[in-house]
Amino acid sequence: MANRVCSKPSCKRVAVATLTYIYAESTAVLGPLASSPEPHCYDLCQTHTDSLTVPVGWEVVRLKVDAALLTGTDMDYDPSFRDRHPAGSSQVKPQLRLVPPSQ
Repeated sequence: MANRVCSKPSCKRVAVATLTYIYAESTAVLGPLASSPEPHCYDLCQTHTDSLTVPVGWEVVRLKVDAALLTGTDMDYDPSFRDRHPAGSSQVKPQLRLVPPSQ
């Protein structure tokens, strides 16, 4: 699978995050890179992710996903995981959590 590039014009860096707007709520949601390109979403490189600004009155929500949840590595280190999610369980899904903006 080829790396996706940043959606910003003339930027050729590798995308690391996906930006989505919720216009009705005046909110920009910046989360982990979507697994595939999505219509009406923008893939951004680290530089553009870090420098993201929004219009006055808008809010930025930055979502962060634990890499361990996506890769399943936490299953090897959490002994209770197998008890909570028996083999063949379809209930195991990555979980998103809100990360407060850094000051």
